[in-house]
Amino acid sequence: MKLLNPELESQIDSLAEVCCKTLNRTIADSVAEAEPLIEALVRGGYARLSDMNLQHRVELGAVAKCPEVAIHRRGELAAITREMQQAFDLLVTRNTRTPANTSTLATDA
Repeated sequence: MKLLNPELESQIDSLAEVCCKTLNRTIADSVAEAEPLIEALVRGGYARLSDMNLQHRVELGAVAKCPEVAIHRRGELAAITREMQQAFDLLVTRNTRTPANTSTLATDA
């Protein structure tokens, strides 16, 4: 696993914490809690700097942070991190798409 810069590592760690809180039922909406962190990862270049997808890295972090609940509820953890990965992928796609030519200027011949 490739080391990331401290800012990206902190955001991954925070996403793992969101997973633990969700598994322990201390927060209800993991997507809302994770959204600003995912946006920061996209802006920080996680897609090009990491050697593994976000879902796998966050799962590893969650298992390290709250092993008891994360290991016994692996399917639920996978569902939570899958949502995070999908949100991440959507943002990456939106941010890398080239805008269409919207010029409406008429040229005089």
